[in-house]
Amino acid sequence: MFSNFRILTEIMLNQTDTQFHKEYLKGKGLDFSVHSHYFHFEGIARTALYNFVMIPIADDKIRIIKITDND
Repeated sequence: MFSNFRILTEIMLNQTDTQFHKEYLKGKGLDFSVHSHYFHFEGIARTALYNFVMIPIADDKIRIIKITDND
């Protein structure tokens, strides 16, 4: 779990909402089966790892949102 957190922290540096191709994330070592909880985003329960929400979108891309205290 910490490995995934480290990867997300590294790639989301200074960003709060962006998209990555699934293969890029796999290449970085992200394990999609690991998450800490579910976060309700836009009315749908989404997988989350600490303060990062991961949302699958079209074309094998994953939208990652960094949740802050203001959200």
